[in-house]
Amino acid sequence: MAQQLDVISEICGLRPRFYVSSVAHQRCLGSRPGNRGVYTTGHRLAWEQWEMYPAPRGGFFLRSAAHMQCLCLDGECRCVTRDPSCDEATVWRLEESPHGGSFIVSPAHGDRKLACDSSGYAYSIDADHVGTWETWSLERCAPTVFLRSIPHEKLLCACPDGAVRSTRKRLSWERFELRPSPHGEGFFLDAPAHGTRLAVAEEEGPRMVRSSIAGIWESWRLEPSPYGGVFLVSAANRCKLACNVEGHVYSVYEWHEGAWESWHLEPSVPFDLAERSDAFAASQAAAEQSGQGPACHSWIGLGIGALVGAVASPFVVPAVVGALGF
Repeated sequence: MAQQLDVISEICGLRPRFYVSSVAHQRCLGSRPGNRGVYTTGHRLAWEQWEMYPAPRGGFFLRSAAHMQCLCLDGECRCVTRDPSCDEATVWRLEESPHGGSFIVSPAHGDRKLACDSSGYAYSIDADHVGTWETWSLERCAPTVFLRSIPHEKLLCACPDGAVRSTRKRLSWERFELRPSPHGEGFFLDAPAHGTRLAVAEEEGPRMVRSSIAGIWESWRLEPSPYGGVFLVSAANRCKLACNVEGHVYSVYEWHEGAWESWHLEPSVPFDLAERSDAFAASQAAAEQSGQGPACHSWIGLGIGALVGAVASPFVVPAVVGALGF
């Protein structure tokens, strides 16, 4: 999965998202908006997804994928989140742990480490503690995206009846998760709103099938398009997904390489958050599209390729920590 997500992230410019899990207690770090608090849980939902951004002078920012606030320590060294200002207080560093993961260290607070106790309480502790309670693993999340037709500005939509259409809405039916496929370097395009998966057949064209079906006809690959974005290519027959001027979604033979076959993968808030509030999700997406957001967006180019490639594996191993320099 890691290698496939590397390719997808690099081609489409998607920000990598992670679950940050306590090695000792198998609980994920999470944060909800409003109270600014940080907790751990056995769930793996939107509130437990984090994005990593390289900091300009080393280290990284850890930002909630759900509410866009950054993890930091307050004046009493408690774990909290706050609006992203991208200053030194929100910078973290990774260090190798002898317990199979990494320490998450705050250089601005005397190298205090992020920790989790047996009751699931998240806290910070002095730098000389090097146990399992201070050890974390980083596991990549499946990206949630919108698929937008480049020339027609319409989004791919999975309907409950299995039909595939296009629309200008940005709600639950338009959200897809990219899941690893065992068929070469491909991936599945899952629609969590209906528990279905995008497939293609020789005579029927694109359609949605049950997500439990995991054959080569449900597998897709990405290829760069000269019109910007990518081609979505069937791993089974090399057909490409296309959208015409009327918004009809169909498949064409592999030699078609025009704008109508070109798609852009746009990052979306995680599906379970969108399902709770499509209005909130739409406003978040609009803010991202307009460029409104943390100043650290402008730092994406500072080594993000190395960050994606090095931290893509399910766990941050010692060689990766050294390569990142965190």
